[in-house]
Amino acid sequence: ADAVATELVGLESDVNLSVLQGQSLDILESKFIVNDQYGNRITDSTKYDIKAALINTDSNNGLTVASAELTTNGKEKITISASSEAKADNFVFTLAKQAEGEIIGETVKDAKGNESTIEKKVSVVAASEFVSYEVEQDLGTIYAAESHAKKVTVYGVTATGKKVALPSTYYNIIDEKQLSAEASGTVITVTGSDENLDNDASTTKPDTIDAGFKVVINKTGDVLELTGKVTVV
Repeated sequence: ADAVATELVGLESDVNLSVLQGQSLDILESKFIVNDQYGNRITDSTKYDIKAALINTDSNNGLTVASAELTTNGKEKITISASSEAKADNFVFTLAKQAEGEIIGETVKDAKGNESTIEKKVSVVAASEFVSYEVEQDLGTIYAAESHAKKVTVYGVTATGKKVALPSTYYNIIDEKQLSAEASGTVITVTGSDENLDNDASTTKPDTIDAGFKVVINKTGDVLELTGKVTVV
């Protein structure tokens, strides 16, 4: 028989379930671990839906699922929004059958009629709790000739080590080597630079250089280094 989404097992270990007050948290559908009837993970997330809801719908803690359907159907992620005074709250995620368009799929049930669910706590952090900042430092290689884009993720870190992804309004990306880089939100796009590198063997200019980007936190002035290479090869 064809593989059928049968059990919602959990979330991948690298999923961050902390959100900054006044911001939102995205949980990618592909990060949910869903098994078929044979116990094998289904890697094609179009084969199922995930519904999300507060366990206590009357909690009034300021966290809401930003979707009228409360489902990932027709989307690639679940978005949980936090008000400016939000507090931590508990959510239940339920496995559902894939449906067409915006129709909500029926929940998946076992032979006893039980739904396949997991419960997770979403933590809320205030900006005042940050004691340091971190960035995913290695950009890898950016191909300037192709207007290659790289996503940058900057985190605020609390005293307990909890990391929260920051919106792009919290920092600026500095292009120290003037690589014709454009930073739009959290994405760096490099279009090349005649002054720094080229792919002409008759010149002394290199075809690959260190990226030289920095992230500056607006509120504190903290500077974070971004490592990586920019190339025209």
